[in-house]
Amino acid sequence: MKYLITILLVLTLGCLASDKDQTHDLENQRETINLETQRKNVAILIFDNVQIIDFTGPYEVFGQAGYNVFTVANKEDTITTHMKLDVLPTYDLTNCPKVDIMVVPGGGAPHHLPEDDHHSMD
Repeated sequence: MKYLITILLVLTLGCLASDKDQTHDLENQRETINLETQRKNVAILIFDNVQIIDFTGPYEVFGQAGYNVFTVANKEDTITTHMKLDVLPTYDLTNCPKVDIMVVPGGGAPHHLPEDDHHSMD
């Protein structure tokens, strides 16, 4: 329970940052991922109504294991989780770096992707 409260507190404080800070932080994260090319890239797919624990748990585990971890969505816009937490993905499917491991959180994720969406993450 303490872990969940800590995560929620960190996420809440993050929401208080200005849009400019969020954009700057996102650009820094993208630069960091690009600089660390010797490490494997783990993309975590996020989508509207995703369960928070289903993408943050793997994010933490892979990050602690030394992988480059980032979120990716089928759009650049903010994703709203099942519990109404707004999350800005690091990348969308058109600007995502090479993916070595793709994590698709929770059941039902495939129905969140458009059937005619043919984006490739080479």
